[in-house]
Amino acid sequence: MEEKPEVFIRMFNIKELPMFVSAIKVKGHTYVRIVESVMKPGSKYSTHKVIQNLGRLDKLIEKHGDPNYLENLKAQYRRQSAEKTEAQAEARQQFSSRLLAIEPSSDDRVNPEIAYGHYALRQLWIEDLGMPRILERLAAKHEAKRSVEEDSTLEPATFDVNAAISYLAYAKVIAPGSILRAYRKREGYLGDPLRDLTLDNLYSALSFLKQNKEPLFREVGKRLDKRFGKERATLVFYDVTNAYFETPLTDEEKKREQMDFPERLRAAAKAARLQGELGDECFNDEGEVLVELLPDAFLDAVANEKIQYLRMRGPSKEHRSDLPIVSIALAVDRKGFPLDVEIFAGNCAEMKSMEEAITSLQAKYDIKDSIVVADRGLNSVYNLKKLKEMGLGFCVAQRVTQFPKDLRDKMLDKSLYTPIYAKDPEKARIQMINDYEKTGTDGATIKCKLVLTWDEDRYKRDEAILDAWERLIKRKAKNREKVNPKRSGWTSLAKFEGTQTESTIIGVDERAREKKSQFSGYAGLVFAAPDGMEESLDNVSPLELTAVYRQLTQIEDCFFIMKSFLGLRPMYVYNTDHIRGHVILCVLALILIRLLQERLSEFGEHLSIRDITESLNDACVNVSERGGEFYFQPCCRNVAETLRKGRERMPVEELLALQKKGKIRASHMGAILRACGCGPIPSYGTRRDLARVLRTRFPDPSDAVAELIRAQVISI
Repeated sequence: MEEKPEVFIRMFNIKELPMFVSAIKVKGHTYVRIVESVMKPGSKYSTHKVIQNLGRLDKLIEKHGDPNYLENLKAQYRRQSAEKTEAQAEARQQFSSRLLAIEPSSDDRVNPEIAYGHYALRQLWIEDLGMPRILERLAAKHEAKRSVEEDSTLEPATFDVNAAISYLAYAKVIAPGSILRAYRKREGYLGDPLRDLTLDNLYSALSFLKQNKEPLFREVGKRLDKRFGKERATLVFYDVTNAYFETPLTDEEKKREQMDFPERLRAAAKAARLQGELGDECFNDEGEVLVELLPDAFLDAVANEKIQYLRMRGPSKEHRSDLPIVSIALAVDRKGFPLDVEIFAGNCAEMKSMEEAITSLQAKYDIKDSIVVADRGLNSVYNLKKLKEMGLGFCVAQRVTQFPKDLRDKMLDKSLYTPIYAKDPEKARIQMINDYEKTGTDGATIKCKLVLTWDEDRYKRDEAILDAWERLIKRKAKNREKVNPKRSGWTSLAKFEGTQTESTIIGVDERAREKKSQFSGYAGLVFAAPDGMEESLDNVSPLELTAVYRQLTQIEDCFFIMKSFLGLRPMYVYNTDHIRGHVILCVLALILIRLLQERLSEFGEHLSIRDITESLNDACVNVSERGGEFYFQPCCRNVAETLRKGRERMPVEELLALQKKGKIRASHMGAILRACGCGPIPSYGTRRDLARVLRTRFPDPSDAVAELIRAQVISI
C-alpha cells in the first residue's frame, strides 16, 4: 500500500487558518512579524496569534539589501498559502477517489459506528465529582474491612471499581437499560471503557454501591458543597415515589429475603434486649441471637417494620398494582441536586419512611438551619414533631377537607383573605393563621403557621374532576356495577344499594358532591422555622411560603428524569443489594445530568434533558482503517428524526430556512463538548486527533477501538 502524504492526514484535522505577514508601527518605527489566525475557544470567530517577531523594517531592509523586502516577504507567504490550498484540494480528490474505488466487502465486515458521548460525562465525573479518587479510597477500605470480617457478606472489590461504576453511570444517561444490555454494548463505546471487566464485575459494582452508599454520598456532597456552597441545603425537598419490576411475584411469594435481613434482625433483637423487651433465653453465652427462640410478638413487630422483603405490592404511583414495587425516598437541595436516597419495601407507607430518611440525611450532612419541604402525603403530627426535634423546620402541604368546624369556617370566610393579584383581586386570595395547632390522630399536637389559598384555576380543575367522577358514576350505575365503597376517589361520590363490602352503585350522592364542592379551589400548607431561626422568620409572608412550596416541583422533575430518561424503571435486577445499587446508580447519573446543565448554562446554552440525552446517544464516529492506522469521522445516528421532531407538518422549505438561521440543530454535541472542556470532533482524524479533543490518550489502536470492533473494520 502506498505511503500517505502528510497533507492527507493534516487536511482532515481541525481547520487550519493561514499565516501571513503583518507590519505595525510602534513609537515611529515599523516592525515586521509573522501572524497566524486562530479560532477563539468556544467561538466561531478567529483572532491573531504572533508566531515570530522579525524586527524593525529599516534594519531588515539594511540586512537583506532589499528595499522591497516587506512586499517580497508578503508575496512569499501568499504563494505558500496558495500552494498549501492546492495540495489540500489534490489530497481531497485523491481520498475521494480511493473511497469510490473501494470494492464491496466479500464478508460481513463493515465500517462500524462507536459512541463517544461518554467522554463529555467523563470530564464531569473526574473534575466536578472527583469520583476516581473517591472510589479508589472506598474500594481500599472495602477490601480491608472484608479481610478482617469473618463470614463477611461483602462482595470482593478486586476489579476496577471506578471503570465499572463510571461506565454504568454513563450508560444510564446515554442508553439506559439493564445491566446485561449495557454489557452487550460495551464494545460500542470509544476507548473500550470496560476492558477486561466481566458481566459479574458489573453486578458486583451494584453491590459495592449499596454497601458503600453512606460514605459515597458524603464525599459527593462535599464536592457539590465546594462547587455550589453549603447553603444549597438550607431548603431540603423530600418526596417518595415507587418503581416496578417486570415480574409478577413478590419477594415474599418467592421467599427471597433482603440480603441484610439476618443482620438487621439480630441488631433489632440486641436492641430489644437492652430495652428489656427480650429475655436472656433468646441469646447464647456469647450474646449471639438464637433466632429460633425469638417470640412471635417480637417477630410480628419486626414484620411491621417491613425489613424482611423488599419487592412487594403496594399503592403504585403508576397504577401497576399487578407488579411488585419498591419505594424510593429522595431528598434534593434547592438547586435540584440529590442529597440522599433511601429504598424501602413496596408495601411500606410513605409517611413511615420519612423519619428514617431524614435522620440518615442529617447524620451524613450535619444539616442545620434547614427547612424540609414535602407534600401532604408525608404530613403527620408525628413526622412534623420529629423534624422539630431534629432542629429542622418544615413547609408541608396540608389537607383542607378535614378541618374542625371553626377552622373550616375561617377558611371559607372570604373577608379574611387578601388578594394576591391587585389587578385581578377575584382570581386568587391568601390568608395566614399564625397560631395554628395541628392535632394528630393520637391526640398529639404541634404549633405552626397555616397558610390558606384559593385560586380560580385550581377551582376550575377541582370542579372538572368532580364532574368527571359524576359521569363515571352514572355510567357505572346504569350498568349496575358493584365496587367497594371508599372515603376517597370517585367512589366517595357514589350512592350504594346497601352497605356491604361490595355494593351495587345506584347513582350520585348529591350531598357528598356538594360537600366536596365547597373545598374546590382551596389549598393549605403548614410552616415552622428551624430552631434558632424562629425570630428571623417570624415575619415571613404567606406569599413567600407558597413560593418555597412551589419549588417542590424540583424533586418531581428528578423523579421524572430518572424514570423517563435514566432507566429507573422497570427494574431488571432481583438481588436486593443490586436493586439498591441500581437506584443509587440512577441518582449518580442524575447528578451528572444536573452538572452538565449547570455547565451548559454558563455557556448560555439552556438545553432540555431530552436534548442532552438524545445528543449524547446520537454522538458517534465512523471507524475505518488504512495502513494499520484507524481513522474516525463524526456522524449522528438520528439526524433525520431530530430535524423533524416537533415539526412533522412543516414544509421542507420552512425547515431549510430555520436550519439556515441556526434555529434547528441536528445535534447539540458541539455545545456539550465545549461546556465540558472538550474540543470539536475533527471532520476526519486519527486516534491521536480524537484523543486530543476529548482530553484523553489512545497510545495504541487497542486503546481507542475494542478488539471485537477492530476485527469488523474494512480497510481502505
